[in-house]
This record gives sequence, structure tokens and C-alpha cells, in this order.
Amino acid sequence: MKKTLLFAAALSLISAAQVMATTINITRYNGYYKSDGGEFNITPVIGNGDYASTVLVKGGYESFCIEADVNITIPGTYNATLSATDAAADGKALSKGTAYLYRKFATGTLSGYVYVAGLGRENSAYALQNAIWYLEGEADSGAGLTLAQEAINGSYYLGIVTTYFGSLAIAQANANGAFNVGVLNVYRANGTPTQDQLALVPDGGATAILLGLALGGLGLVSRRVKRA
Repeated sequence: MKKTLLFAAALSLISAAQVMATTINITRYNGYYKSDGGEFNITPVIGNGDYASTVLVKGGYESFCIEADVNITIPGTYNATLSATDAAADGKALSKGTAYLYRKFATGTLSGYVYVAGLGRENSAYALQNAIWYLEGEADSGAGLTLAQEAINGSYYLGIVTTYFGSLAIAQANANGAFNVGVLNVYRANGTPTQDQLALVPDGGATAILLGLALGGLGLVSRRVKRA
């Protein structure tokens, strides 16, 4: 009986992790973005309590998109889920470099980033967004930018991840949950995906452990069924 209850609890944990969703509002504010990329402002605040005060703006938190050529209506209300696999809705995995840069940005410690609203922050946001797009292999055809141009526009931040990881190739490898950064998969009311955003992941370690235990329980039950 105890094993049955434990198995049921494991299923509940997996189910809760898969369906956890919320309604969000996405907009942008003057002085915080440039061109067609970030910063985007998202309410309510998604993720853990590590966001710096400079990233919490007008009741929301500031984020960046990871797909260069996906349209989104701003301002807009959307449904969203925080990806447990660090993957965008199109199946692409988040890169280590993007996770590292966003973690630094979100905690107010990104070198060279101007956090004071105005032209400096707009330019910083443009450079960081282009670096993220490059790391994700996303050329902005809507703005007519190639990957090479993305690299030039985001060269400062690409230099940071190159120094940290040792090479751009390593920085472009899958994050696999590194730096507690996840992907906020964003959907229109009709269920179609739109521009995904970044977020700090809440309780990353604890959630992973619980899911691991749940999956382990499933494996154990499966083996016992087979032996029976």
C-alpha cells in the first residue's frame, strides 16, 4: 500500500511539473530596449528571488527573447510554461553562453551592461540581444541581419562567454540547466507558440531531485511489473 501511494505521489510530481502554467503579460518600456529585441518586461515575475532590483521594472522582470525571427504582439497577454528541459518551443536547447549571460544580467552583475534606463541601457540591451541570438544560431531575417552581423553587434558579450568557457563552440553547447536559467515557452490563446523568453529557474535543484526520484520510482515499478 505504501509503495502504491509513493508511486501515485511520483506521478503527481511529474504531472504538476508538466502542466505548471501561468498567464503572463509582455511589454517593453522606453529606455530599456532597442530595435526588435530585448529587453522585454514580463509580469508576473517568473522564477526565483535572485533578480536584482535593476531588473525588476514596474512590477515585472526584464527578459530577452531567444528566437530572432518569431513575431510577437507587444503589449500582449499570453499563456506560458517554464521549460524543465531548457528548450524553446521549437525544440532547440538553450546554450550555455545564453544561460550564463542572462544569469549575470538578471542578477545585476553583467560586465559592461548599463542598468540605468536611457540610451546606454538601450544600447546594452541591443548588444546583449544580438549576442543571445548568435549563441542560439538565430539570424534575424526580419531585420535583415545575418549571423555574422549578429556576432558583430554582440561582440562584447560574445567575448565575455569566449573568455569564460574557453571558446564560442563550448558556449554554444546545451546548457542542460546550467546557471539556473530556463526558457519561458510562450503561447497565444489558441495554443500556437510565439516568442520564447528567458527566466531564472525556481528551486532548480530541489525540483530536479524530486523529478529524479519520481522517474526512479517509475523505473522501479516498471522492472517489477516485467519480472511479475
